[in-house]
Amino acid sequence: MNPGNENKYACPTCGNAFEAFKVDDTFKFASRYTCTENDYKSQSYSCPNCEEIITLYWHAEQHDVAEYNWEGTSLAKRILSRLF
Repeated sequence: MNPGNENKYACPTCGNAFEAFKVDDTFKFASRYTCTENDYKSQSYSCPNCEEIITLYWHAEQHDVAEYNWEGTSLAKRILSRLF
């Protein structure tokens, strides 16, 4: 883990905030969704509150909403994902 590279994210199950660290200086934007360009690295975290395993996908650049793979997600989840 690199000090200064941490970001806080919310657990989708319990809402508890947890720290996630950038994979490296290239992949610095995180999402709970993959992207259509497949330029991401995945990393799993365990929520310290409910122990849910959360996978974040680290992207080299921040994508437009249309570039994420939304298959199997509801509109509400899509909107909420933009908040984290």
